[in-house]
Amino acid sequence: MDVQNTGAHELGHNLMLADLTGSTEREFTMYVYTYTGETKKRSLEYDDIDGIRYLYNYQNVRLDEFTAKPHDGNVVVAWKAAVEVDHAGY
Repeated sequence: MDVQNTGAHELGHNLMLADLTGSTEREFTMYVYTYTGETKKRSLEYDDIDGIRYLYNYQNVRLDEFTAKPHDGNVVVAWKAAVEVDHAGY
């Protein structure tokens, strides 16, 4: 069994995605079964990401400014959103 293939599926569960069981969903990362030697499901794909966005009510944040600069062995990140309201969790 491929660890990365199975790990991506299990990560989906940690993010609250459910198993998919439909015959047309066999190619999706969250399909309920994986097979020996299967390596094509090593990442969460657009449908998975859309599900996560729906579950967590994610809204895109448009940035006007963004910088990341090294400072004393760390990285200092700064940004300015185009609209500074309703951005809980970032």
